[in-house]
Amino acid sequence: MHPSPPAPTPTPAATSPAAPESPAAGVTIAPGAAQPFTDGAAFVTVDSIDAAQPSAVFAVRCGRTVSANKVIPPGFYRVDLHNATFEITSNPADPAAGHVTDITFAQWVQQAASHKDWHVDVRPQGTLVSDGPTFDICTNASG
Repeated sequence: MHPSPPAPTPTPAATSPAAPESPAAGVTIAPGAAQPFTDGAAFVTVDSIDAAQPSAVFAVRCGRTVSANKVIPPGFYRVDLHNATFEITSNPADPAAGHVTDITFAQWVQQAASHKDWHVDVRPQGTLVSDGPTFDICTNASG
């Protein structure tokens, strides 16, 4: 009888601190079990990626549910990335001066190793992960 292989381990996008911080948002997120993220739009920081699933855990800085337009509290959320669309901006410093390109999951994993801040939009039609221009979710996410 052969021992079964160990279960795949999620690949950290980078060394995650005990409490990820987003200096731009000024929010510290306490560590804890990731909750499923199945409805909403949020500004997030990549915490870890599980390429075998494919899924990722994101630290949500701010966001709103799509179905009920309610605030999504900051915290860790797991997003199923099967059939997701991934986009990257050619000019992050000035998105209006660049263009947005679709990339594969594998390319996104490579990008996420050095580029941590993303916008995630999860709707019944599908999931979009992008660093491209979007409406300001955080401005109206306080209640």
